[in-house]
Amino acid sequence: MFGPANGLVPIALFGWIPASVFFFFLMPARRALLVSILGGWMFLPVITYDLPGIPEYTKLIGISVAALVGAAVVRTNVLLRFRPRWIDLPMALFCASPFLSSMSNGLGPYDGISAALRVSLTWGIPYFLGRCFLNDFQGLRELAVAIFVAGLFYVPLCAIEMRLSPQLHVWVYGYHQTDFGQSIRLGGYRPLCFLKHGLTLGMFMGTTAFVGFVLWKTRAVTSVLGFPVSVCSVVLLIVAILCRSTGAAVLLVAGLGVFLGCRWMRSRLPFLLLLILPVVYVGNRAFLGWDLGQVVGLAAKLDETRARSLEFRIGNEMILVEKALRRPIFGWGGWGRSRVYDLEGEDISTTDGRWIIILGTQGLLGLLTYLAAFLWPLFRLIRLCSMKHWFGPDLGPVFALMLLSGLFVVDLCVNGSISVVFLLTGGALASLAQRAQPATAPAVPTAEAALV
Repeated sequence: MFGPANGLVPIALFGWIPASVFFFFLMPARRALLVSILGGWMFLPVITYDLPGIPEYTKLIGISVAALVGAAVVRTNVLLRFRPRWIDLPMALFCASPFLSSMSNGLGPYDGISAALRVSLTWGIPYFLGRCFLNDFQGLRELAVAIFVAGLFYVPLCAIEMRLSPQLHVWVYGYHQTDFGQSIRLGGYRPLCFLKHGLTLGMFMGTTAFVGFVLWKTRAVTSVLGFPVSVCSVVLLIVAILCRSTGAAVLLVAGLGVFLGCRWMRSRLPFLLLLILPVVYVGNRAFLGWDLGQVVGLAAKLDETRARSLEFRIGNEMILVEKALRRPIFGWGGWGRSRVYDLEGEDISTTDGRWIIILGTQGLLGLLTYLAAFLWPLFRLIRLCSMKHWFGPDLGPVFALMLLSGLFVVDLCVNGSISVVFLLTGGALASLAQRAQPATAPAVPTAEAALV
């Protein structure tokens, strides 16, 4: 936090809990969930409270708790109908792995329970709510449209900050959520709105632009908020690029390329390559010491500053991997034990990719279950249905979210910010993958016929 917060910060963060209960009373359950989670992600303050006896209370945990309380108070029957299935095992093990990490490092059961609770609140609850409420084709469609609409609401806010610099968080909550110097990129201002970092905002806007483009091209939606979906999609694509986040722009272009490649080839091959990419990257970086010098050289031809940043990230990854593999199964646990220190005790490491954070703190158990939780449903879904069914209005939203989930896993190879959109989508897709059976070549590619 940069600067003093005003009194609205705790009111907004903790007041979101009764607000979410109100949403569930006022709206249909799915819409209430989406408003609670996406609205909190878009407008709540970026802050962390250290509360006694419980894990630190962050924005993401606050959103998760608020949505869970709202659902438990008003839609208890939906939560009670949930039954764990085999597809939930990776997420369950991932949430439990911090306890095993703490115990194996002698940190004690209290530390283990606290660490497991933190991961469960951050990762497990959004996933669980997606499993409970967005567990069919209509739910996934509503999620895709909600993501698209959320991006459109952020367009004018991004435009304000591109012109005046990132000030919305300051005007509303009284402080900058990050170092202001990081908001100046490529001769202009990189917007933040109410997210943690310009990279997070860039990824969010790229996410909404990508989903909008797929909804447009699959004719799943024809108009949004009274405007043609084509116009809305193009506007979002432009704004996403103008957010000046190079990594997010590259992922957006890559996602569009995979979608158009699958559509043109009528093949799942581009999508399978996307899903294999994070596995290959993590495996090679962790165990084979993959040298990325050629990638740095290519980046230097495009942008010397970005090349230096990439080289710095790669160097840090290598020393962190070396430290992590000293405790390969359960990791080092928390309290910065997985980081690298010099002889004077100074931390000389910087963690960027989420995968290296997980490997260092939760070991291979955490890393493999994380990858399985989000990639396994995608492999299953793409295998069970012919690609010709994914480009119509019925299955277009589902395919958009499948591609989006794959892009998020790729992004977490180089960035550490966790998006609530990613977690909610992961749970929703896991529900569909758990229910899906092999398709029987339907005459009409409707959702019900393509996946029974």
